Amino acid sequence: MARPVEFDRDQALDAAMRLFWRQGYGATSLPQLLSAMGLSRSSLYAGFGDKRQLFIAALERYFDMISPLLERVRSAESSEEAVRLYFRNCWGEVHQFKPGDGCLVTNTVLELADVDPELSALAVAHIAEVEKAFGECFARAQTAGNLRVSIPTEQLAKLVMTFNQGIRVLLRTGATAADLRQRVEAFIQLVNFGGEALAEPEMAR
Repeated sequence: MARPVEFDRDQALDAAMRLFWRQGYGATSLPQLLSAMGLSRSSLYAGFGDKRQLFIAALERYFDMISPLLERVRSAESSEEAVRLYFRNCWGEVHQFKPGDGCLVTNTVLELADVDPELSALAVAHIAEVEKAFGECFARAQTAGNLRVSIPTEQLAKLVMTFNQGIRVLLRTGATAADLRQRVEAFIQLVNFGGEALAEPEMAR
């Protein structure tokens, strides 16, 4: 009996994730996946199952990649720092993906909400985790007296995530990093988390 071909699972999964990210779930064919991952059909099935199971694994891989970022958001010294830190990820400064590819999570929700609610729900659950991380950061800042926005911290987190979804869709239009920075800074100044004049942001220098 032939032994299964050994391969680097993370490397193969990253290749599949990039392809799903760029093309979407529906437009990505099995032959394209096999070519990108450098696997035979039998190796892919043995290692990941079918295309749907591979997509779930790719989503989980994405979630694992940005988990450290969410921990940094939770522990940020200020609300402004948390927002800037998170949105720097939008234009590829963390994962080095093309801005025009948008966000894998947002893309999944937009593509599959009416097609595959279960897959869409996995992406929505991740969005909720990001919102929760901001909520925890804002609550800690409020307790420390460093947050003087009048709305509840849970609503403030929802506001940030509403802005986030707009930015993620904007990424698909090929918006420049400079434009995205300006939009983020305008949002921070509009909300004025600390209730004080803002210093020149490090990321815009």
